Amino acid sequence: MHRGTKNKAVKRINGFIAFLMVKFIGQGKGTYSMTITKIETEEQFNELLKEDTFLLFKHSVTCPVSAEAYEQYEKYILGNEQLKTAYLAVQEARPLSNYVAEAFDIKHQSPQAILFKSGKPVWNESHWRITNDSLSKAITE
Repeated sequence: MHRGTKNKAVKRINGFIAFLMVKFIGQGKGTYSMTITKIETEEQFNELLKEDTFLLFKHSVTCPVSAEAYEQYEKYILGNEQLKTAYLAVQEARPLSNYVAEAFDIKHQSPQAILFKSGKPVWNESHWRITNDSLSKAITE
């Protein structure tokens, strides 16, 4: 196997393993005390928009970059459990992902973090720019 192909395959597998760990360990098992809500419908999303502040994470379950960004998102939420947040898996909730992009005129990307205040997006970031630090700065501004 060509070295570049092997590295890509390893990254994909690692990303998938990270997703599975979050999906199964992050649901109250193991050492995690938080619950991150997964949403799949416009109705669920619109309910969350009623919150004063709400953070949405759009996650690709097959992308290693998204797995890394999800870890940063999870790390931030672990220290800030009072923040209302949810994620969607773009492969499983494509209509919702498209709805968010179209309704708020935000170019779709994944991974992508979008901060809503009073029902409107006030910040969004994608890929490697989703870090514990960038999330913290966005939410405190």
